[in-house]
Amino acid sequence: MVLARLCDLGLLIDFCMVAFLIFWVCNCLGGKLLLEVAIACLDFTHQYLQLLMEAAIEFLGFTLQYFQLLLEAATIGKEHTGDFGEGFYMGKPLFYEILEKPATSCVIGICSATWFYIQKKNIGYSHVGLSYETAAVGHHWRIITSAFSHISILHLVFNMSALWSLGVVEQLGPMGLGVKFYLHYTLVLVVLSGLVVLGAYHVLISKFKIEYFRRVTAVGYSCVVFGWMTILSVKQPSSKLNLFGLLSLPISFAPFESLIFTSIIVPQASFVGHLSGIIVGYAIGWGLIHGMNNYWAVSMLGWIVVVFVLSLKHSGLFDFHFLEIESVTDPSLPSVRILASGNGRSLQISSLPVVGADVV
Repeated sequence: MVLARLCDLGLLIDFCMVAFLIFWVCNCLGGKLLLEVAIACLDFTHQYLQLLMEAAIEFLGFTLQYFQLLLEAATIGKEHTGDFGEGFYMGKPLFYEILEKPATSCVIGICSATWFYIQKKNIGYSHVGLSYETAAVGHHWRIITSAFSHISILHLVFNMSALWSLGVVEQLGPMGLGVKFYLHYTLVLVVLSGLVVLGAYHVLISKFKIEYFRRVTAVGYSCVVFGWMTILSVKQPSSKLNLFGLLSLPISFAPFESLIFTSIIVPQASFVGHLSGIIVGYAIGWGLIHGMNNYWAVSMLGWIVVVFVLSLKHSGLFDFHFLEIESVTDPSLPSVRILASGNGRSLQISSLPVVGADVV
């Protein structure tokens, strides 16, 4: 449209010629009519020239931005010139990128292996996902399993693609980030985002009486993805988030842009789960949660393992012979008990129906 306006200069010349003809005719008819027509023509010409000037400025700005992008691309091309000639851009082999993002690569491998195992064993999301009702009966291990589980290949690919782009955090060691920072606060994001989700469900159920959130099940690594997206937007607001190599978002707006986008495109996406990741991410980015080091990270990991194993033992899903937990009788909770049988033992557990799933 800008180029079309610039090409209309010939029409302006034709208009001036027609105006001159009208001027000559009006001169023959009378001076008053001539004055009115002349004023109208000048006013129209002024407005048209103003629009033309705005279009020229817009086109000039677009041209400057275009050449700036070309200059940046040329600079990047020089830094990564291959053996095929000067200025030829060669991307880094995947092997080297994996070495530059070891923690991200490990997380992607764990999530991919978990998805493959779930598909191979035909395990439903309700068996590994996190819900308020299952957490209330002691299934705290679901905070971990829900984060690394995905319900479909598209769900997995989308989350891992975003996570791979966010792996740039591991390369920003001189700026206070780096591999250790990534590992330390990944633990924090996994645990705290799950706890924030449960806290939000509790408020929605107890205060607002929305019983839907009692049984809704959340699965996926998106809470952590949104958390790292938010941390990077605070630490490096000039960065960009690339998805699939096609979509590039300014990282400063990416958390809420992605929150709205996924809520519209994927209605079953967990708005509460994604928002919890953003909240924890801002808490880390603004320094409200800080001081993580190797000691605290190892201690936290140890407590995660202990709670994970004890909650599995308490739920009765796995029988750890080296652990003994004193049972607590509560008629309001599902019963878990061991029944003697002729050939050994059998496990009897009252099941809770799970309705709906939130993709996170």
